[in-house]
Order: sequence, then C-alpha cells, then structure tokens
Amino acid sequence: MSELTIDDLTVRFSGTTVLDGVSMRIAADRIHAVIGPNGAGKTTLVNAVTGQVRSAGARMSLGERRYLPRSPHHAARLGISRTFQHPLVFRTLTARQHVLTGAASNAEGRTNPACDALVDSLLTDIGTGSAAGLDLMGVRLTDLVRALAGTPRVLLMDEPASGLDEADRGRMLDSILRVREAGIGVLLIEHDIRLVLAVADHVTVLDDGRVAFSGAPEDVTEDRAVSRAYLGR
Repeated sequence: MSELTIDDLTVRFSGTTVLDGVSMRIAADRIHAVIGPNGAGKTTLVNAVTGQVRSAGARMSLGERRYLPRSPHHAARLGISRTFQHPLVFRTLTARQHVLTGAASNAEGRTNPACDALVDSLLTDIGTGSAAGLDLMGVRLTDLVRALAGTPRVLLMDEPASGLDEADRGRMLDSILRVREAGIGVLLIEHDIRLVLAVADHVTVLDDGRVAFSGAPEDVTEDRAVSRAYLGR
C-alpha cells in the first residue's frame, strides 16, 4: 500500500493563484475528504495531482517514489486514478467494456484481489446494458469501475454523489467505504457534508485556494473559519 504525499502545491492560471501552498497526505485504506465553497480550488487539486494541469511548485511522492505526473495517463500508470464530477463514459459501451479500458493503465501489473472483487460486485449492480441505458447512478458506478479496473493505489473522486437522490447517495456512500476496505487510499471531493462526515477519516477545507482547516471530521463543524467559509455561519 502507498501513501500519496502532497507538499506545497501551487497552481496559477494567467497570473491568478488558484491553489496556494496546499499540503496533505492521503494514506492507504483511508478516506481524506476535501470540502470548500465553489471556486475554492478542489477540482484544480485533483487535476494537478493527476497531471491534467501543471503546478507552479509542488513536492509529491507516492510511497517512497517521487511522484511527478506528466499527464492523466501517466498518473494512472503509476497508480493514481480518478472519477469525474461529470462522468466520462462511452455511451455505446457496457460497464464491463469500460473495465477493459481502465485495466489498460495497469502497466506495472499491480494486484489487489479485494479491488478485483469490488469491481465484480459493482458490475453485477450495474448490469450488462450499454451506458446509454443507465440512470445517473449507473453512469457514476461505471465511471467508478473504470477507475478501479487499473488497480490504483490511490483513487481521487470528484463529487461522486452530485445529482443523486437520497437512496443513491446511500449506495454511493457504501461504494466509497468499500473502496477503502479494499486498501485503496481515497481523496474525496464532495459538497454533501453529511456524506463527508459519515465516511471521512480526515477532512481538509479549502478556501480561496488555501487550506483553512485540516483535521478530524468531528472537529470540522466546530471550527469558526470553516463555518464562515463553508457552512455560511
């Protein structure tokens, strides 16, 4: 199992600082949630860690290996996979076919029987039809099995519960916990504070690109800076 370490991550777009010196640890078999208001830099964090955008400065490592992602494909090959706020699925492909596309990223031959079992279980839940016939929950689960098929060391999930009804949010919560049970570290971006408090082992709050809070879930709602920046009180 590998820990993803991020130190002093800074991202600038056209002279505007979007992330400013962000540091955090995503440990194996732990869920590290990142919350914050719109525009706080949460999705930019995921994009920077996966090599989709360049950082102005950062020190990142995956286990004992220095981690410098050149592209999302390169990140996936090293064991950093992600899901998307707006799932990227092929409408004509089945969930099982999406697994084949995701598995291609595992060039290092990583093995995780618990992850394989989770993928098989989720495939049963999704069914055998193409993505075009799936509801939003089915599409989000298809995105998840695609990301898990590469046997990642760390999984970054960008608002996986967005748009889901209460019942499906419960199913997604269960799926996130099962990822942790498979020994995979999870970086969870999520607006649903109830879901975050139910699953997270650690919470970081971003506000205007900076870390406003980092600590235990039970402490997050008691922090005054968090209440002002995120909870609006």
